[in-house]
Amino acid sequence: MAAKWQVETLRLTVFLNEAAKGSEAEWTALTGQDEAELRQTVPAGRVYAGEYGPGRLNLSFQGSRVDVVLTQNPSTETVAEWPTFASFEDGFPAFVETALGWFESTAYSVIRIAFGCIVLLKTDGVEDTNRALSKYVRSARIEDRVKDFLLRTNWPTKSNVTGSELNRITSFGALRVLTGQFRMGPESGTVSLNDPTFGVRLEIDHSTDAANTTPFEKTLLIPIFEELVNLARENVESGECP
Repeated sequence: MAAKWQVETLRLTVFLNEAAKGSEAEWTALTGQDEAELRQTVPAGRVYAGEYGPGRLNLSFQGSRVDVVLTQNPSTETVAEWPTFASFEDGFPAFVETALGWFESTAYSVIRIAFGCIVLLKTDGVEDTNRALSKYVRSARIEDRVKDFLLRTNWPTKSNVTGSELNRITSFGALRVLTGQFRMGPESGTVSLNDPTFGVRLEIDHSTDAANTTPFEKTLLIPIFEELVNLARENVESGECP
């Protein structure tokens, strides 16, 4: 039975050889929406955000960096136990399709591409978490009694598209989440905590070489991104890939 990973964050990041202007027209091209719910000026850039698909989409321009990030919608009426918004099977392909649309419409000269995500897998306790981690982690031995496990590695690999090196960074960690309710009385407040929930947290950050300063050919942008996505999918399904 396949592991039931849940998505917390999905991210596309690109670096340009110029300053990213950023406009609402780019939000419209990305989402099909006439305007963003949020428009904000930040130092050296702009941010556009709004409800999109299963979550909340954020399109930000800062200096020569552009980020497209999909997260849980904070306006959701039901408070989720974990900050996730979709299953991996549903959220992953939906975001990838959106990101591919950005590459098709952009006129920027791109010198670096990164794909990142955070996915969570619920378990039944500390020992179950460690057993789950043992299935995905290749470079460490995890005993049942270990707590607070965290391992970050970069297993670089050669790109089949450009022939250059790709960074393949994964961070596997044990997760323990406490939730509760705060009730305010006439004179004081009380806090009641629920039983903790446990799980595995996987953060992925795959990218092209940071040293590259030559813009990629337009025809290579989508193949490079798809290669990074496929590497990430393999990590979610199989774990570390030395």
